Amino acid sequence: MTGTGDRHLLKPIRQVYRYLHHDIGDRIRDEVRTELHRPGPRLIIAHSLGSVIAYDMLTRPDTGPGPDGLTTLVTCGSPLGWLTVRRSLGCEDALTIPEGVDWVNLRAAGDVVAHSGLASVAPFIRDETVNNGIAEPHAVTRYLSQQILADLVAKVTGL
Repeated sequence: MTGTGDRHLLKPIRQVYRYLHHDIGDRIRDEVRTELHRPGPRLIIAHSLGSVIAYDMLTRPDTGPGPDGLTTLVTCGSPLGWLTVRRSLGCEDALTIPEGVDWVNLRAAGDVVAHSGLASVAPFIRDETVNNGIAEPHAVTRYLSQQILADLVAKVTGL
């Protein structure tokens, strides 16, 4: 029998597997590649599976951060701290991204998907713990409503 936390974790793990091993991954990569290669600097905000997709795309030799580069990556509720997810991506020892990208990882207390943060896997990542409440700590809307995220967007976009 699985507990509530186990059920919440199984869905993202299945999503990662489907993205990496089924044709849906090719379609997603095509879309993301197009966006990464539009003119101008980039800020990526990625939640849960989106953080896996962003990491995968930024580390692929055929994609990378795009011609104008990526300035900031913000991951929210990322499962990249889980060894099984990193193994699926071929980076079980440590996470790496192109030089010059500022990576901030938001993790909420109680979010089983983002249980340990990412700085323990890659010291260049800045983990920030946020309070998403106890009802839905993994919810994207809770992460997107955080002041620290608004501050990062304002800083990167010059607002």
